[in-house]
Amino acid sequence: MTPRPIEIIGDPGSCHMGQLDLAIRLVSEGTEAGLDAVKFQLLTEAQLGGGNIKLDWQHLCEIRERFPCVRVFASVFNLEGVKFLLREDFREIKFPYSQWGLFCQCADYGWLSQFDLIYVSTDVMRPPRKSNGSVPPVTWLYCIPHYPVQYVVDFEGLFPRFHGFSDHTLGIEQTRRAVTAGARVIEKHFTVDSNRVQCPDHQFALRPERLRELCRTLR
Repeated sequence: MTPRPIEIIGDPGSCHMGQLDLAIRLVSEGTEAGLDAVKFQLLTEAQLGGGNIKLDWQHLCEIRERFPCVRVFASVFNLEGVKFLLREDFREIKFPYSQWGLFCQCADYGWLSQFDLIYVSTDVMRPPRKSNGSVPPVTWLYCIPHYPVQYVVDFEGLFPRFHGFSDHTLGIEQTRRAVTAGARVIEKHFTVDSNRVQCPDHQFALRPERLRELCRTLR
């Protein structure tokens, strides 16, 4: 049997600095590197601070129109973010590690049936659960909620219990190890070479050359 291809999702974090032109540049670099998708964050006022920078939610629609060759979607942090994605006809959604309660709430409301692809970051303390018939299959991403992870991760037994890895490790070596261990979806922070980018995410995110190397290696 031919193995399923590796799906690579790029996460710019706050490296867009809240500016549309930088966000467009990030997606352009990610597309050229070979990403399958770029995932932004629908941050709210509650998430700001600590280096988090909000991108105007409406910019997500402009970026999607500009780059039809790559999937563009977002993480959500409240019900308004979910409603925005539904209203603007986004077919994918990500629930980050901190939003387990929001994921469960949306499942209870029946909203998840309106999405084609659903990603949820979790860990071994909150194991993946089976979807009911009204919810599309969920892609479960193993996540260590440290930014960045500066130690060697033990992937033994994690896959295929999880479908993939929401990866906050430094460099690309541990990303390779995750795929060798069985991960088939990788979410990885990336950035651009620019002195305009001044945020914590920029310090550990992959630069364009390393992102290209990662995509070549995993494929």
